Amino acid sequence: IDAADLREVSDAVMSRHAVQTRTVVFDLSLVSTPQGDEALRRLRDVVEGLDVGVLVNNAGVMNPGAAFLHEADAEALIRMIRVNLWATTVVTAAVIPGMAARGRGAVVSMGSATSEAVSSFPLHAVYSGTKRYVAVLSGGLAAEYGGRGVDVQCQAPMFVATAMV
Repeated sequence: IDAADLREVSDAVMSRHAVQTRTVVFDLSLVSTPQGDEALRRLRDVVEGLDVGVLVNNAGVMNPGAAFLHEADAEALIRMIRVNLWATTVVTAAVIPGMAARGRGAVVSMGSATSEAVSSFPLHAVYSGTKRYVAVLSGGLAAEYGGRGVDVQCQAPMFVATAMV
């Protein structure tokens, strides 16, 4: 987590688009832990009363290498599920009520073509499964909140050049 880079992006968005931004830095792999619960409380405190227009769920992790499920590191799988699946769920749950109450907003979540465009992603089944969850969650939330002015979508790129860990 690079707070300085996040601040730089936040400042650039504010200066280019004359909007307010808020940043909350925390390790999404800690959701469902005491540290993660505290971070989510801080997030809820920050967004309470703010007119959050857009939420982009763009965090994601993948196993450091291809592996058969029975050979994969269990801790790495838990971390992946926490970041890719659970963090997307709880962060969205913290922000979407305000959007619905105001009758406007957008949630954009990053899925993966590994769960959409290909029939299977051998040796990365858990990663692909977490990204399929994001797509299904987004579709469900689009149906639930669309009538309340909140657009929800899932983007599913093939590969993105990032330092994914």
